[in-house]
Amino acid sequence: MATRAAPAPKRSSSGGPAWLLRLRLVLALALRMAARVAAGAAVALIGVALVLALLSYSPADPSFNTATARPVGNWMGSVGAHVADLLLQLAGWPVLLLSPALVLAGWRVGREEPVPVPRMAGGSLAGVLLLAFAAGGFGFSAMGAPAGPGGLLGQGLAAAADAAEAIPELADVSVGVVLAILLAPVGLACLAWGSAISREAVGDAIAAGQRLWNPDTEAEPGNIVLPKPTRKPPKAEAELTSDPEPGPTVVLEQPERPSRSGRDVRDKQKSLDLGDAAVLPGPCTNWNRRRVSGPAG
Repeated sequence: MATRAAPAPKRSSSGGPAWLLRLRLVLALALRMAARVAAGAAVALIGVALVLALLSYSPADPSFNTATARPVGNWMGSVGAHVADLLLQLAGWPVLLLSPALVLAGWRVGREEPVPVPRMAGGSLAGVLLLAFAAGGFGFSAMGAPAGPGGLLGQGLAAAADAAEAIPELADVSVGVVLAILLAPVGLACLAWGSAISREAVGDAIAAGQRLWNPDTEAEPGNIVLPKPTRKPPKAEAELTSDPEPGPTVVLEQPERPSRSGRDVRDKQKSLDLGDAAVLPGPCTNWNRRRVSGPAG
């Protein structure tokens, strides 16, 4: 008895089985997604680590300005102590505002969204620097910062304001406060611009917060989502699927035209009667008369 040979497995254009090609594709996509999520999480964790390092800063920890043998008390270890000391020396506490930009950038990387790096970096750095100047102009307390609330930048603006107040015309003007009032809104605007958050995203975040605050919001009449209307079939399709019903017959009556009397016709057509008895004016009048009456005798 003859036996039937088993069919050969399908092969892809590259020479391997089709299922192997699909497996490779799935693995490549999974690795790409994992790498993207890992990169986004790493960037976001840098922002969180920056906040923890700044909040746990201590001037007694070993850093660029302090040499000591005591153990590091910073939550991020020796690296966190050195980074916090450097940033606080330069720009003071406004450097905390760099963390939201890093977390937002990591979120976008993980979701494979476009990250405008020049805009985010430029806007965040400009905002932090301007707020550091403003902090020095307001003259806030150091609050644990090694060089004041605005770091060396704030000290520079405070020194420039003191020099300006030495001028007799500006002796009664608090130059530092005036400059701080002007610089603070500009710095906040730079931070908002550098975040690259669209209006649609802000609206979605507000709506999500309202739903969390009041879960019954969706049940209100004003927030009920009505189903979309179904598509109407085309006219030709409707005529084929449904039998047309005979409608009533409409008869339009034509308006009667007013009849003209013979007098009106004669008044309107005095010399256009072209019958056998027509008489044409001119030198042929006598000939026409003879033609109508016939030959004499």
